[in-house]
Amino acid sequence: STGAGGAVASGGSGGGTAPGSGGAGGQTATGGASGHPGGGAAGGGASGHGGGAGTPQGTKVATPGTNLEVRSKTLSGANTRAVALLNRDGSAASITVQGSQIGIPAGPATVRDLWAQMDLGSFTGSYTAQSVPSHGVVMLKVAGGSP
Repeated sequence: STGAGGAVASGGSGGGTAPGSGGAGGQTATGGASGHPGGGAAGGGASGHGGGAGTPQGTKVATPGTNLEVRSKTLSGANTRAVALLNRDGSAASITVQGSQIGIPAGPATVRDLWAQMDLGSFTGSYTAQSVPSHGVVMLKVAGGSP
């Protein structure tokens, strides 16, 4: 069906039941307003997945450089966080997140790249994502030990 704003969307105007479906304001069925699977609906809402276009989720916890941002959100389970490393710059950059910035206790923490679906290993104190593409995002799950 065609949603508001002339976008082709499987759920029509105002939201659907599948991630990235429905919505208004130019949303597509493949990625929602954010361009990623499960992205949110602009002005609509896609069954609770994602947020509106340009609306980052989580709390900004650090700005490690110009146009670089670290956002974190607590997940279920002890000392487990979703972490987004955002590069809003015009060139690739390395972005470091400190365990203390995201509320992970001192000691080793396991890091998983959620989009690559790959475990990255155990790190103590901090993790650095190398060569985050220009205007790119690295989405991590970080789990630390008990406090």
